[in-house]
Amino acid sequence: MPQAFRIAFADDDPDQGYLLSTVLRGRGFDVLPFASGDELLGWAEHDSGRVDAVLLDNDMPGRDGVECCRALRTLPAYASVPIAFVTGSSAPELHSRAHDAGARQVIGKDETMLERLVLWLDEALSGPR
Repeated sequence: MPQAFRIAFADDDPDQGYLLSTVLRGRGFDVLPFASGDELLGWAEHDSGRVDAVLLDNDMPGRDGVECCRALRTLPAYASVPIAFVTGSSAPELHSRAHDAGARQVIGKDETMLERLVLWLDEALSGPR
């Protein structure tokens, strides 16, 4: 039996964390939720486990999603891992800042979020890694 894809995500909203965890686990993903970008980075810097994709909120206490993404990209194990922002921010400059930091996608927290997120994960994880 193939091993489930492992998804790490950081979001300081516990309701959003519960929703993402529930949906992703229901789709067969192994989910690692973190309450902040700092918490995710601390784990990433000290854990040798593999992660197939990372999801980040942008507006979090401590390091925001852009800073977290930039820091993850400096770690060899995360240099090419697909990273997407799942955010309620509507700041127009967020898309360019996220992509400049190394994110591949920005998905807004709206009524189509879950559908777009699952589609992105399916596409991002189906290619060579």
